[in-house]
Amino acid sequence: MFKTKSSLGKKITAYFAGCILVLSIIFSFVSYELSMWIVNQYVLPQFENTLQTNIRELERNLDKTLATRSDAGSDSAYASLLAFLNEQKQDMGAEYVYVLGKKDKAYIVALSGAAEKRNADYTFTAGMERAFDNPGTVQFSEVYEDSYGVHKSVFTRLAGTDMIIGIDMNAEFVKKLNRYIIGISILLTLALIVFGFAAGYSIARKIIKPIQLLVQHTQKVAAGDLRDEIKIANNDELGQLATSFNHMSQQLKDMISQLSATSNHVVDSSETLSANAQLTTEMAHQMVAATEEIVSGNQTVSQAAEENAQAMGEIASGIQHISESAVAVAEQSVKAAQEANDGNDRIQKAVLQMDSISASLSHSTVLVKQTNERTNQIGHVVELITSIADQINLLALNAAIEAARAGEYGRGFAVVADEVRKLAEQSAASASKIAGSLHAICEDSIKSVEAMNQMAAEVQAGTEVVNEAGQAFENILSLIDDISQKIQAVSAVTQQVSASAQQVSASAEETVQIASESLENTRKIAASSQEQLASMEESANAIKELQARAHSLQSKLGNFKI
Repeated sequence: MFKTKSSLGKKITAYFAGCILVLSIIFSFVSYELSMWIVNQYVLPQFENTLQTNIRELERNLDKTLATRSDAGSDSAYASLLAFLNEQKQDMGAEYVYVLGKKDKAYIVALSGAAEKRNADYTFTAGMERAFDNPGTVQFSEVYEDSYGVHKSVFTRLAGTDMIIGIDMNAEFVKKLNRYIIGISILLTLALIVFGFAAGYSIARKIIKPIQLLVQHTQKVAAGDLRDEIKIANNDELGQLATSFNHMSQQLKDMISQLSATSNHVVDSSETLSANAQLTTEMAHQMVAATEEIVSGNQTVSQAAEENAQAMGEIASGIQHISESAVAVAEQSVKAAQEANDGNDRIQKAVLQMDSISASLSHSTVLVKQTNERTNQIGHVVELITSIADQINLLALNAAIEAARAGEYGRGFAVVADEVRKLAEQSAASASKIAGSLHAICEDSIKSVEAMNQMAAEVQAGTEVVNEAGQAFENILSLIDDISQKIQAVSAVTQQVSASAQQVSASAEETVQIASESLENTRKIAASSQEQLASMEESANAIKELQARAHSLQSKLGNFKI
């Protein structure tokens, strides 16, 4: 019986640990998949946005004529192109910035930090081929690893040429992030497994120890030792079962004490029973039958107690498992809700900042446009000045002609006319320079407006990404609601466990009923003994046989230790 209960403890430990193992694996798998989803949906796209911004900036800043001349063999153009690529590499924090060409075969036009690679043969990757075949598009490579590290590249074709430009960026952080996510998942799984085994073992010990005490006490009672009482301080059904056992043992002790006193009285009074020996024999048979019924009742009580103990073990295991699971799920729900709310607040702040940037860009665009309009107005004034200078120059020329006709008298007037003509020419030259400067300012203003419009588009794209992140946090909050519903399901299971506890109470009532029947049989024995005493007064002739039976009864009662 002891081995059976030990096996029950192992089953409880294995069941509880198995549940924790399954839950920990599921939790770790979900955590890993969620983390990888965030990396793929947010981290890598942001990285690709950075690469796309860099390649577009490189495309705008690169002098195509310089690249074409370098490809044609110009050493000075190659030196300038290589210096430009090295400068872009430093500004972008890239690993490599390069220009590749493809005619009959692919080759290196210029590679930052590797002047000796000029015109070296090169094999296009799939991303390079896509960029070459689709002008105007930006193509990305997958994150790849080689002997130099982990990288991600971006390519685009130079418009109107047979060349592509490319940037290689360090993507070591992606690999480190994957290793970190896997490590955290493994550590969480191991921690939950260890916790599951420890908790299962502790719970099994708490349940099995009282059961072992009950088994040992039952074995002593079966051997006739009624001196000890079982001591279990539990306030649950096991404690009630132990109290019932002690009560049953006390009733057996009282019954045996009464039987012993009765047998002694029978021996002492055997001389007065000789007149009715036959009746005494019948009473003895009735007493034996009642004793057998008591033994049978005790066996039934023992079986009911074992069933009660088994049901109690299952109930305690179920209650403990539900309690631990409910606490764990509740804690995770609270933490997840806090994290989701914090993330949502940050998203809202980011949206406000994006809106503020967009408003500032719009205001700057308006100011630049106003400046452009005022520059155009100044241009009109300059044109007017140029026209006036031309007219003055014409008038000075006419005055010089008239002075020449006047001869000696018009010489002074001719000098003044020549000075006026020179001043008119200087005014026209200055107006021309002002017009050139104003034209350059207008072009710069137009470029500024275009840059601000592009910046506004990028800010809008950033706002959309932030809104998508907000939607992701709303999905997380929805998952938390699902977890709360599962907690309610756990409460339903707890109600089922309560029903099992009611079954245990029914078994305890059955034990009390059996004990009552045993007490009734004991009363029958006492009544029979009284009738036997009355008959023995009339049965003096059978006193020897009665004495022998009385001694036999005393010997059997001596096997009990009270």
